[in-house]
Amino acid sequence: MQRLNIPLHRYQQATRLSRRVVSLVAVATTAGLLVLMAAATIWYGRDTTSSSAPQDTAVVLHFAPNRLTWDATKRVLAHIPLISNRPLTADDIEPYAHGEFSLFIAADGSRSVAIRATKGELPTKTLDALGIIVQDSAPGIILLSDRPMARMAWKPKHIWFGSIHFPWNTHIGSLYVPEDATLSGSIYASKAGMNVRLPKQHLSAIPWKVVPDSTIAALSTPALPNTDVNGVTSAIDTILSSYATPTATFVASHILSNQGTVVLTKNAGKFDYLFVTTAKDFANSDQQKFIQTAAALQIPRIQALTLPDNTIAKEMIVDPSLTTIEETTVAGTIVSRASSRDGGYVFSAELNGTVSITNAQNLLDFSLSAKKSGAKLPCSSNASFMDIRSVLELSKGSVHARTAALLSILANTYGTIGIEEGVARTTIHLCY
Repeated sequence: MQRLNIPLHRYQQATRLSRRVVSLVAVATTAGLLVLMAAATIWYGRDTTSSSAPQDTAVVLHFAPNRLTWDATKRVLAHIPLISNRPLTADDIEPYAHGEFSLFIAADGSRSVAIRATKGELPTKTLDALGIIVQDSAPGIILLSDRPMARMAWKPKHIWFGSIHFPWNTHIGSLYVPEDATLSGSIYASKAGMNVRLPKQHLSAIPWKVVPDSTIAALSTPALPNTDVNGVTSAIDTILSSYATPTATFVASHILSNQGTVVLTKNAGKFDYLFVTTAKDFANSDQQKFIQTAAALQIPRIQALTLPDNTIAKEMIVDPSLTTIEETTVAGTIVSRASSRDGGYVFSAELNGTVSITNAQNLLDFSLSAKKSGAKLPCSSNASFMDIRSVLELSKGSVHARTAALLSILANTYGTIGIEEGVARTTIHLCY
């Protein structure tokens, strides 16, 4: 009988891929996924409405709300009309803005908005009643404005890594400055307000951990290179031209272009200021002439003047030479002061190569004190901040420009604007 040759054990020869091949496959797969993700980000995150920006657009705010982010988008834009002189808000366009819209702000503060929609979806009767002009800007893109507008030749660049953020923030859009790509960044909503994350602007930080109590605005210097106050200083220099004093243009330029800080406070309806800057190229004699003139402008002398027809007019005379410079000591530092209105003084003090100019004793004490006490910097700021409503109250009697009107509109939603200079980026905070 023939024996069956049946093996009791099975042996199989397994073929294994080398570690090098496995690594190459893993790398190729990862690279493919990254390319696919980048392509999806570019395609689904593309901005199709911002290229409809009208001429003279200074700032573009692009929003891409979805089912999860519409509420956050409406919250940060609450009470902000999207079109100049028209009561159209984000709540109003939600029913027919499909996926995205762009808010355009011109240099003069005027606003218009482009939305992804078709004319058939628009509430034509409502828009007509509000006096809103509807223009086809591109296929499927509608521009809404208060007047006919010509389109500028500009296209937005994709902002990378905008979706990478802290979990307590919601990514809702992007900000563009057409004339300066370095000022473009991402927009986020949080419980505290709205944040705009920009590339690092290399701003200087306020040198103190606290600011004086009742501070409504603070600015670290040097300021941004495009900061221009010549329109104000040139008008002041017209008045100062007959006096032997440093010009307002020189003083403003010196303060804004050198290391220092500008502080504005409000106490019992009275506004006080503090300028801290370097003493380099700002001699002690010029400091004294400056505070002497500043004090004299606050206490002009009124003199009766008889005209040829024997009518009496009143002449306002400002003569800094009649204002006496006094010297006193505060915290061991020699301080120059000039008497101004209501028994107050304008002070100037130099300590460790730094000049402090102020019209308030408490601000002088704060500046000269080695250990400072006061209020914490608000709105996550460390470079500058502004209490919008208080600043508007300060300037409401003299400012009538559209840009100021835009600030007034912001004040309906936000209380403070703060700028934070971080390690890798600069963030603008708009806080409720």
